[in-house]
Amino acid sequence: MLQAQQAYFLAVDIFALTALAMAFSAKRGRARGPQRRNPFLMALFALVVVRSLALITYLSTNPAWPQFMGSFEIAGNFCIIWALSNHLLRRVRFWRLYIRVGVVLIALVIIALPWWSLARLWPLISLLVIAGGLPLVYLGRRKRRRTHIIAPLILAVAASFNGLSFLNVAQFITMAGYGALIYAVFVEVVISMRLRRQIVESLGAETQRVQSERRRLLDVSNLLHTNAGVTEVLHHVAYSISRYLNVDQVIIMAVKPSATPIGYMLAAYSVDKTLQYTSRDNVTFKLTASSALLDVFESKAPLVLTPTEADRLANLYALWSEPRLGPTVIQPIALRNRDVGFLVVGNPISQKPLSAGDIRLLQGLSPQLANTIIQQGRYRALESKAETMAAKLQVSRAEVKKLFNIIESLKDGVIVADIEGKIYLTNSATQRILNKTHRDLMSRSIGWLYAQLNPGGDIEKLVASLGRRSNQPHIRYCEYNNRWLQVRLMPLRNRRREWQGVVVVIIDSTADVTADKAKNQFLKTIAKDLRTPLTTLKGYVDLMLSAEGHALSAVEAAGYLRNIDGGLNKIIKIVNEATNDFNHASLMPRLQLQPVNIAEVLNHALESVEAIAAAKNIRPATEITTDLPQMLLDAKKIQNIIEVMLINACRLSPVGGNVTVRLERRVEAEGKAKKESYIFISVADSGEALSVEDSRYLFDPETKHEFTQFNRVARQELLAGKLAIEAHGGRVWVQSKSGGGNIFYIALPC
Repeated sequence: MLQAQQAYFLAVDIFALTALAMAFSAKRGRARGPQRRNPFLMALFALVVVRSLALITYLSTNPAWPQFMGSFEIAGNFCIIWALSNHLLRRVRFWRLYIRVGVVLIALVIIALPWWSLARLWPLISLLVIAGGLPLVYLGRRKRRRTHIIAPLILAVAASFNGLSFLNVAQFITMAGYGALIYAVFVEVVISMRLRRQIVESLGAETQRVQSERRRLLDVSNLLHTNAGVTEVLHHVAYSISRYLNVDQVIIMAVKPSATPIGYMLAAYSVDKTLQYTSRDNVTFKLTASSALLDVFESKAPLVLTPTEADRLANLYALWSEPRLGPTVIQPIALRNRDVGFLVVGNPISQKPLSAGDIRLLQGLSPQLANTIIQQGRYRALESKAETMAAKLQVSRAEVKKLFNIIESLKDGVIVADIEGKIYLTNSATQRILNKTHRDLMSRSIGWLYAQLNPGGDIEKLVASLGRRSNQPHIRYCEYNNRWLQVRLMPLRNRRREWQGVVVVIIDSTADVTADKAKNQFLKTIAKDLRTPLTTLKGYVDLMLSAEGHALSAVEAAGYLRNIDGGLNKIIKIVNEATNDFNHASLMPRLQLQPVNIAEVLNHALESVEAIAAAKNIRPATEITTDLPQMLLDAKKIQNIIEVMLINACRLSPVGGNVTVRLERRVEAEGKAKKESYIFISVADSGEALSVEDSRYLFDPETKHEFTQFNRVARQELLAGKLAIEAHGGRVWVQSKSGGGNIFYIALPC
């Protein structure tokens, strides 16, 4: 008997340990992370402790204390009810109160009963514990409640047999109840693992779906932002969505919220090329024309239309004149609670419905489309403003061009600098006078230019003085590149007399200065030449006046008068020669510059000397290149010097000789890096070559050399032509050929 009792307590303890081990293994298989207390494990652990204490007590006392054994049975049944009950149900306020009241009542019954009575009444108390716990086990278990209710019911039967003193039968039934507990724990573990597996699988499938949709969204986003201009970006978006989602039609609309919302057709694409709408078509409509669009506008949620809703689809598709109907999705386009428009995607051709993934993809594209529509709206607004401004500028462009042409036609240089001193306008005369290109001047400041023209000058003080004064110019004279320049600086102000920059006018005064030098030299020369004959005359007059004591003889008087007459003739000759030189010096030209074709000037000169050449049976040959630019010249003076050279060439050449005229453009290097372009005119004759001295001094106005092949008039004409060429910034020279003949050259900068 004792061995059977020991086997019973040992078997029950082993069953409890088995149930705890199964539950603990299921607990260990769960994912790591923040864990809450598990009432199921706590109850099974308490059950193991109770059954272990019962075994130890039985082995140590041999059933001398049946009260202890009954208490352990009551506690064990309580732990089983605690483990099998639904812990979620225990959180409800009513059931929490129910459990507390039951525990208190059982405790009061145990306390109120005498200690010796537990040996007889513990089956009744155990039966009450099981009966009170059955609602907690049964409720809320759904399909698992039958499995969990078996163990309490078997234990209730065992308690009943214990009350009837059928101990062996009760113990056998109790072990069966603990076996049912193990089965319940097994079912709990299996179901938990199955639920966890289902959760993991569902999470994996959901993660895969989300990643797939994200990849699709990223692919579509990349398509939307690849190689599309601002004006065609929405049409590109509609085309990309249609191609990627494999849908028939994609329509993008904008909306303007108001009392009566108005929609705008921005872009449309159809796989059969029947839709060609763009934002420039200005297609507008009221949202009340389509109940579907109005519903989406008010609800701000996507709307799916099926072919069964024919009326709503017909009203919608009528907006872009589409007679066919098909499954359609209307996705609202919004950004930060701002209604921007609609994205309509439909399949009126294939009749294929759109999947839930496609709808979620359209929802993900909504913010990007909203931003694109807003940016294009801003671009269109800026484009409209630009067109308005362009129209206004077009009106004044003719006036600006006229003003620029006036500045360009001036013979004086004009430079305009802004408020920061940067040069932004020059004319051709400036480039010719300063011998600089347009690029050289435009990349400089007005301070640099003033330092070039007036070394040591302080442009900042000059600008400050201009700012304090009214509009009076500041005038400076300077020598630059063998030219005498008059520089005028004037302030540039607007209508409110605010400082806007500086205007610089450069006047080439080289001709005036050269003329002044020539006149001064003339005065020095005539004073020197007249001093000697006048001194001689004064000496003879003094001799005649000093003969007071005796009368001059006729011979002496005649001699004196002859000497005086010779002196007067010499004075007259000097005056005549000086008059001619003065007239030559006064020919320092004032140029009348205008755009001319240098080839036409040369042709006119050839026509003028045609008769002179024909008299000597000479027909001048011409060689003229074609890449000749328009030049600012005094055409009359240039033609005169060419005529003089042609006349001299005909005069020096023999009858039937050769005269060759060439006109070409050359680029000559000055210094290491700078290159200048010149127009070269050469006149070659076939006469006797000039001597070295004649060639060297022919164009020297101060030489005393006696020329053998040029009379005074011809040389004065050449000197006058030289002054005209130098006034243009050019040069003249002559070169004798070794085999006979001479070449006269003219070089003019262009």
